[in-house]
Amino acid sequence: AKDLAQTEHWYSRAVNCGPLGDPCPSLHHAAARLLSVIGTTDPDAAWSRAVQLLRDGQVNPDETICGTVVAAMARRDVDRAERMSESLRRRGLLGHVACLSLVQEFLNRGDLTRAQHWMTIMHQFSPAGSENDPVAARGQASGFVKGGHLEAAEKFVLSLRGDARIAAAHVLLDHWGSQGRADKVEALRRLLPTSAPTAALNATVQAHALAGKIKYRAGANAGTPDLVAAAAAAEREFQDLLRQGAKPTVVAFTSLIAAYARARDPGRAEEKLRQMVSMGLRADATGFNAVLHAWALKRNYPRAKLWYDAMVKVGVTPTHATYATMIHAAARDPAVAESWLDEMFAAGLPPCSRSFTGVVSAFGHAGDLEGAERLMARADRLGLPLTVHMCTSVVLAAGRAGHPGRAKGWYRRMQGV
Repeated sequence: AKDLAQTEHWYSRAVNCGPLGDPCPSLHHAAARLLSVIGTTDPDAAWSRAVQLLRDGQVNPDETICGTVVAAMARRDVDRAERMSESLRRRGLLGHVACLSLVQEFLNRGDLTRAQHWMTIMHQFSPAGSENDPVAARGQASGFVKGGHLEAAEKFVLSLRGDARIAAAHVLLDHWGSQGRADKVEALRRLLPTSAPTAALNATVQAHALAGKIKYRAGANAGTPDLVAAAAAAEREFQDLLRQGAKPTVVAFTSLIAAYARARDPGRAEEKLRQMVSMGLRADATGFNAVLHAWALKRNYPRAKLWYDAMVKVGVTPTHATYATMIHAAARDPAVAESWLDEMFAAGLPPCSRSFTGVVSAFGHAGDLEGAERLMARADRLGLPLTVHMCTSVVLAAGRAGHPGRAKGWYRRMQGV
């Protein structure tokens, strides 16, 4: 799809082996792909080639061929693409592809008036009207959200009905869920039919689960109670949606597991992971990492190691976060923590400051200045930036080891980080 020479070669093969007479559908599709590849780097050349293909009779003039060229032009010069589209509209060759490309580009520019204008025109090209087209509705809602036009996205959802409203609302639900905005998610849920609880499941659980995390980071209230309350709220919503017939998803379960981990309730985190697997869903690294994190917060290394072994046994590949969490869980034993760093390298993962920070911290709390400085030198050789946390751990190790001069040296170095 990105190799013009190969695309031209195979297109010529398609032309030479195809039937004589009217262009066949497969050749027509191939021509659209060819124009798309050409248009990636040179929209003008794509337009010239389209004219040539039309004159040679290799394609029929229709909105797919013309729309492909307009879409390529819109990425470079949306004003010119708009003029081309107006010309195509007068000739009866305008359709969804061209209109949607204009809508997306105008949204990217923040020009809501022109985006809405082409959205209205696009409605004319769907047999049932694009207000009933879930695919088109989702695409338009995504354009609003990606452009940061959230109020316009909400108004757009209100203008839809049926499956199209569900599809567009799903985009907003995902956005507000990832922001921990349970209030926005609840408002959107009221716009959806009761027959579609699954559409709101992920966002609802995720929003309630993240709400406590956001409050905790902001220092609101007592901190940990917010995390406990958030996990409880996410669980209530999860159970309520299940009773309504929603189908549980990996995302919903993972959000719940992470919420219980943040609330320092590893037992419930384990329970949710087991429930997810029992319902036929495959646990991924995110779910396992959340359980590991729950036990790491409790400094229960044996339990974390048990779940790490279970993760590997079922074929889930450990990630940077996995090894960083195991290092955190082994923080009371610097040698064990460092062994996890070595295992991460053995697994082929590149070095990262997060993992080194955990190991240096372990040596710092143990008062092992030599070990902490050795890890700092190792990180430096690998080209990793030294962090304030890493330097603070070395200062701590120097203080506990009775080396005030070296502590002062690392403190000065930390000021320059």
